[in-house]
Amino acid sequence: MIYEGMATEGLSIARGARERYDGVPRAPILRNPWCEIECGGHYTRAMSSWSLLLALSGFEYDGPRGRLRFSPRCQPENFKSFYSTAEGWGTFSQKAGGKTQKTTLAVLAGRVWLKAFQIGVPSGQAITDVRLGAEKVNVNYSIDAGQCHIHFGEGGIVVKPGLNLDVTTG
Repeated sequence: MIYEGMATEGLSIARGARERYDGVPRAPILRNPWCEIECGGHYTRAMSSWSLLLALSGFEYDGPRGRLRFSPRCQPENFKSFYSTAEGWGTFSQKAGGKTQKTTLAVLAGRVWLKAFQIGVPSGQAITDVRLGAEKVNVNYSIDAGQCHIHFGEGGIVVKPGLNLDVTTG
């Protein structure tokens, strides 16, 4: 449901499952918090929780092609999420205020190689600045239906701990 634009309804279903399988013994059964039948049963809760994170953040990753996408479906004007790739992990955040939006990809461990980065942007905005750490990065980009497609060139860029990728739109 979240992938189909119904975040409120999808979160309501997840909340109901968490309340139903809370580990509290009730006659005549014990409700096991690690075996939710809605998720296929048999210890799949960790994977079902992970799919909620992916759906809410709009995360898509293609490591061999160096493509990373975020399109938050919940509070996109003030959003922060954990992410994990093949070679690194960290946080993605975006905050809109006034007529600008700042998007930050932080790597906390490892590295993330990118040739393309896609983010949601408010209507009518364009990129005003892209930085890797303190250095300005020249990019090509296009905006289509509220999605900004940023291309870093043939070799791409490498985001490492301490060198956040910051994209400002306005």
